[in-house]
Amino acid sequence: MRLLVRVGPAVDNPGPVVPELEDLLAATEPRPGEPRAGSDQLMMYTGGTTGRPKGVIWRQTDLLHALVVPIFRPLGVSALPSTLD
Repeated sequence: MRLLVRVGPAVDNPGPVVPELEDLLAATEPRPGEPRAGSDQLMMYTGGTTGRPKGVIWRQTDLLHALVVPIFRPLGVSALPSTLD
C-alpha cells in the first residue's frame, strides 16, 4: 500500500485527492516516547585523507559521547543528559 501526502501549498491538479500533512497529523495522536537502547546506527560521510567521501557507521551512543566535550562541557554539563528534557 502506498500513501501519497502533499506537503506545501496545494496545486490545481485534477488527479486523485491527496491529503495534506497537517490533516494527517491532526487526525492521529502521537506515539508515546519509548526508551531506546542507543544501539541505533547511522551512516555519516567523512572527507577522509584522500579527499574521497567515506561512509562511516556510528552507533548513536558513540556519536553522542563524542559531542560531550565540544558541546556539553562548555555549557557546564559533564555527562550526557539522560532525557531530552
